[in-house]
Amino acid sequence: MKKIEVLVVDDSALMRKMVSDILSSHPMIHPKDTAINGKVALNKIMKNDYDIILLDIEMPEMDGIQFLEEYSKVGKNIPVIILSSFAKRGAEITIKALSLGAKDFITKPSGPISMDINKVRNEILEKVLIWGIRRSVEVKESGVKGSVSVDENLNIVKEEKIVFNNPSIYEVVSKKKIFPKLLAIGISTGGPPALRKLLSELDNDFPLGIVIAQHMPELFTAEFAKSLSEFLRNFTVVEAKDFESIVPGKVIIAKGGKHTIVDKKNGECFVRVIEDDRFVFKPSCDLLFD
Repeated sequence: MKKIEVLVVDDSALMRKMVSDILSSHPMIHPKDTAINGKVALNKIMKNDYDIILLDIEMPEMDGIQFLEEYSKVGKNIPVIILSSFAKRGAEITIKALSLGAKDFITKPSGPISMDINKVRNEILEKVLIWGIRRSVEVKESGVKGSVSVDENLNIVKEEKIVFNNPSIYEVVSKKKIFPKLLAIGISTGGPPALRKLLSELDNDFPLGIVIAQHMPELFTAEFAKSLSEFLRNFTVVEAKDFESIVPGKVIIAKGGKHTIVDKKNGECFVRVIEDDRFVFKPSCDLLFD
């Protein structure tokens, strides 16, 4: 299989070198090129093809947000993963980047020049592998999506070609004669753009309240809920609060850094926001489903 070719965009020469070294450490990834800002990256994209773009946000001349705004006009379909440091406005900027088409984000551990970038080495490699292989499948066969997962040693453990022809939620409920109280969704890599698409295609009269556990850091989920609420016209979207009621027309985003579970009293469903250190991911999809 062809190596996944990556364009690293960062204004720091040191960070470009360190990130490229991380990418080179995996046999399936090749850091093909680098760029010092968004303007240089756009020029390189017009002349070359890449499988993944790793993009910093804070750069001179053309920053990451400006790049994404211009990139949407280019007509390329290269997945963009944000790799940046974020201050107080970090959550807002990240969610804006995702709304502009970025597929995922990784936070530098200690600022724009993170000498400890190896702390997020596995996260960088995992997301580059997943998005890179998924794109290679989509490019080869139009209309076919790639489903990929990576084990703890960053080996590909599942690579499938999936044609989406699944029945709708309405058909499932009707045929199985079940009467659910809510729709629960657990999602991680690629979650934000997938959720925007999924929720925008549900009808205004969708009969169930929705609870979503999206793996996202603390402080980011409130901004994510706000962004979805502004994007969607058919739902109210809120970050989970203790005893928030689950009703049709409402989407509840589990709070980052906590767990969200479902409870019921007198026939009414609501969420509880709790602590539980047994689960590494907060919020935990498993705990929500349990």
